[in-house]
Amino acid sequence: MLYPTAEDLHAHRWRDQYGRRGTPTTKALQEALMALEARNARGWIAPSGLSAITTTLLAVLKAGDHLLVCDNAYRPTRNFCDGLLAGYGVETTYFDP
Repeated sequence: MLYPTAEDLHAHRWRDQYGRRGTPTTKALQEALMALEARNARGWIAPSGLSAITTTLLAVLKAGDHLLVCDNAYRPTRNFCDGLLAGYGVETTYFDP
């Protein structure tokens, strides 16, 4: 991410912020994929790996579900499973792949 000035970086004064709203690259990819699919297609490109993982898990899991995750998973993913998902009633078991 390139900011016009260091002050803009520190004050978050820029249209794109990695991991929050995407980047010009992810936005361009999203537009290209939608153009290839159909005029009325809608899509979303996750701005980070963690947001892709958490969005997917939130889309398919519900209270009472049991999630299996390899024990070498990305640490923020583990934090998400042990925190937010646990609070929603989703049990997570980690296994050695």
